[in-house]
Amino acid sequence: MNGLILSILLLAPGMASPGSDFLRELPKSDFTARLTPEAFANADAVIVLKEQSITMQASDITYRGEEYSGFSSSKTNVLIAKVFNDAGVSALGSFELEYPEWYGDEFKSGFEARARVRKPDGRVVVMPSEDVAIQVAEADRNGEVLARKAVFKVPNLAAGDLLQIEYTLTEPFVLISSGIFYY
Repeated sequence: MNGLILSILLLAPGMASPGSDFLRELPKSDFTARLTPEAFANADAVIVLKEQSITMQASDITYRGEEYSGFSSSKTNVLIAKVFNDAGVSALGSFELEYPEWYGDEFKSGFEARARVRKPDGRVVVMPSEDVAIQVAEADRNGEVLARKAVFKVPNLAAGDLLQIEYTLTEPFVLISSGIFYY
């Protein structure tokens, strides 16, 4: 592969319409029609939107008759990209995210993902939630889970498609929290 070159465009999409499972609407077709391989020479895909949000909330869990209180965190990522060629399909069509399980199977992290593809003819194909597989990525000698990974392949992704992936990782209790973010 000649290297995936991603160009970032500034776009302020609105919130998704009520009843949608997606946080962001897909950009209008007249905008994405201007995103062509000719306009982005040597690019395999172009990122239209890349967004991350982190929320923290009070969390109470009952475990073996005991109450535990603390803070849980949810990190949500949104990616919308226009794919130009097979190298872009290869780079963006498969998803894998490994995450630590700080508390093993006692308090599991939660993972949810949504993906959809808008074809050049306007049809939208939504990935079924069952297509997301959660696997044990690492365990200790006793079989205690140390990390899991979420994997899925975006169905029917092809050159010329607009891809949207949104995922949320929720950790039941945050080990440490900082209000300082570095970009």
